[in-house]
Amino acid sequence: MELARISGHSQMTHEDWLLAKRELHGNTSDTADNGGLDAMVTGVSERDMVATDLGHHVENLTPEDDTLLAEELTAEGMEEAVHDRMLAACDEEAREREED
Repeated sequence: MELARISGHSQMTHEDWLLAKRELHGNTSDTADNGGLDAMVTGVSERDMVATDLGHHVENLTPEDDTLLAEELTAEGMEEAVHDRMLAACDEEAREREED
């Protein structure tokens, strides 16, 4: 829905759904073309959202790994900040239209 708002749509479109899927899962084959939007939505159950693994121990990171991880987290944070600013701008434009 956020991508639809950023695009200026009042309702989510199929293209918005595909863009969101690509952002979350990468550019994989579009299962939406095979089963449609409804099949994708109904294909997710509550069980899919529950963590089934309590985790496991991983080896300590080297300083090089720490640097790469920090760079990746920084890039993700920057992308999220841009997304948040775009949503805020859409909300502000909607408020301005309501005032007029």
